[in-house]
Amino acid sequence: MKLLDIEIVTAEKTIFSGQASLIQIPGIEGELGILPSHAPIITELDPGEVLIKNEKEVLSLVLSGGFVEVFNDKVTILADAAERTNEIDIEKTKEAIEKAEKIVESKGSDIDIQKALFVIRASKAQLRVANRRRSTKSL
Repeated sequence: MKLLDIEIVTAEKTIFSGQASLIQIPGIEGELGILPSHAPIITELDPGEVLIKNEKEVLSLVLSGGFVEVFNDKVTILADAAERTNEIDIEKTKEAIEKAEKIVESKGSDIDIQKALFVIRASKAQLRVANRRRSTKSL
């Protein structure tokens, strides 16, 4: 069976490097499912969940945004930030949202507000995915 070579990296480190039969990613216009022999693309990613599937398991990651390139069965994701869903600290994520919302309310500099809005979007994506994953495990 043909597989995809997948690499997910941030500025700090490689988050995932391996092979899979499918990767599902949060494109800016909706979810993208990438299978082997997919047409070449380069697109921006929204904050959200990445699912990497192979015969044995499904790995769930959360991205805060970034870019993806698909070419010749190689998927490269350059993520602003990423972490495994099971490593999300819900309390810290909620605190980050509250802090960022206070910055937006204070009407500081444009740069600070843009950073705060980014934190809000990324953190809300983390919470959404973490809560969904935890609720499906409890069933």
